[in-house]
Amino acid sequence: MAAPTSQPPSSRIYKPLILDIYDLWVLKLSNTRAWQCPTTTVQQPFFQTNIGARHLDIGVGTGYYPASVVADNGKDRKVKALTLVDLNGNALEKAKARVNKLGFENVKCVVGDVLKELDLWEEREGDEGTKTPAEFDSISLMYLFHCLSGPPASKLSAFSLVKKHLAPTGVLFGTTILGLSTEGAEVKHNLFGKALMWLYNGLGVFGNYEDGKEDFEVALRENFGKVEVEVVGKVLMFRAWAPIY
Repeated sequence: MAAPTSQPPSSRIYKPLILDIYDLWVLKLSNTRAWQCPTTTVQQPFFQTNIGARHLDIGVGTGYYPASVVADNGKDRKVKALTLVDLNGNALEKAKARVNKLGFENVKCVVGDVLKELDLWEEREGDEGTKTPAEFDSISLMYLFHCLSGPPASKLSAFSLVKKHLAPTGVLFGTTILGLSTEGAEVKHNLFGKALMWLYNGLGVFGNYEDGKEDFEVALRENFGKVEVEVVGKVLMFRAWAPIY
């Protein structure tokens, strides 16, 4: 699967070897020790609770979260269709293979940038040849925003682009590692977290030094009628409904 030639470091880093250790390093060790928002007891249940029948996952990692739902689907599948969007073709292939291995075949992969219009369209019923933005019952952005470069105002414009793909009764949700660690801020990173923040931001893998809870809450409320945000450890967890146009 071809990837854009101008991938940023945060996307380019996901080569097969990195993806092979991603679950262990990020989802198990870093989430527990550095970001203090465990995967299996906090983030995975959060994902599983909010995912809908027709789901759009942006920033797929290794496909761990969609796979956890598919594995638990049973005979009456909660998820009927899954669309994966990422700038990195390696991540898309790994995520798709992971859910395919569990017997789930209704998966579409799209190479795309969340800060640009996504190539997600469907034909309008009864009007052949006319396409409208594809709509989903749920959209997830798990650990995506802290990987985007630039100040919060520029990257949080993603909400205005993504909301057009959310069904009127759907939910957009996600998690992101906050960067503020100054006196009076909502998070204070421990030594492990500070070291990772310094390293990842220096390499361009993260771009979240300026990211704070208020930035996300303001941007979400500008684009959605109902918003919930919560900080767990160093991670912001957010949900939003009723897109505003």
